[in-house]
Amino acid sequence: MRKVVFLSALAALLCLAPPLMAQEELVGKDASDFTVGDMLFDGDVLARNFEDSRGEVILIKYWGLKCGPCLASMPKVQKLWTDYKDKGLHIFHVESQNHTPEEIQGYCEKKGYDFPQTLRSGATDFTGYPGGNGLPYAFLVGVDGKVIWQGRQGYEQVIAAEIKKVRYAGLGKTEIAPDLKKSAKLFSIRKYSGAIKEARKRLEAAKSEGGDAAAIPDAEYIIERANRVGERMMDSAETAKEDREYGRAIGTLKRILKQFKGLPIAEEAEVEIARLKQDREVKKQLRAEKNLAALMQAIKKAPTKEKQAAMLRAFAKKFDGMKAAEKALSRAENL
Repeated sequence: MRKVVFLSALAALLCLAPPLMAQEELVGKDASDFTVGDMLFDGDVLARNFEDSRGEVILIKYWGLKCGPCLASMPKVQKLWTDYKDKGLHIFHVESQNHTPEEIQGYCEKKGYDFPQTLRSGATDFTGYPGGNGLPYAFLVGVDGKVIWQGRQGYEQVIAAEIKKVRYAGLGKTEIAPDLKKSAKLFSIRKYSGAIKEARKRLEAAKSEGGDAAAIPDAEYIIERANRVGERMMDSAETAKEDREYGRAIGTLKRILKQFKGLPIAEEAEVEIARLKQDREVKKQLRAEKNLAALMQAIKKAPTKEKQAAMLRAFAKKFDGMKAAEKALSRAENL
């Protein structure tokens, strides 16, 4: 009898107490700020916090390399990135099982994933988005700055619908002065030189006698935002050079040359591309990168992981001292 009473009392207490891992419901609430420190595959990504991403669609997803459902969902995340990265989607894929950048990069490169990976280092802070009961777990922030979805799966359809509401991809603004709409549109299709020139023209007109002074803040905003994109891209190219990732560096510089055509930053990029292509050491590194890319295709036909690892180690020995050799060894270890 005492045992029955005790169990009944315990059950009552458990019903009254909240679950230890209860998930906080954020849908309908204003999005919390967040900051991003280190990233992999970030390219020329400008958005590193909520304000940078405002007015667009934000996917924050916690995942891990030892989480089967997480890995199974990554092809869908890659497709979202491929389809919407130029239309206003920001992906913050936050690895949450304490794996190293080398392990994460090795896995993603092996699978052909190139969407941004957010590392839990540097200034990274997503505390405003508690992940709840295990992995995977995701949040979606809509163009109105509110959380519109949270859960484990099924966000693809929500993103497809919400992305249609984005007005100016990458700009971080939903409303713009009428005179600046052309400039904003050019910005959204990554024609930054055109966006800057149009904004400067409208800025001069706004400052002149009889001009629309209300357009001044938006003109200045577009110019500053486009310049920040260029600076971020230059920083990305510089980081790639420091890492001896010369193919990636040249690719980024070529995008600067195209997207900022006619501006000083494009001229700077053109000079740097020419310098890199004439550098003997860079040429060696580029050849090694090309050979590694070919090897990664070839090893897919190898019958076992042991054979694949052996091929990668043989490559590393042949190209000892090259960045590609280091990558080959890392991939061999992470097969």
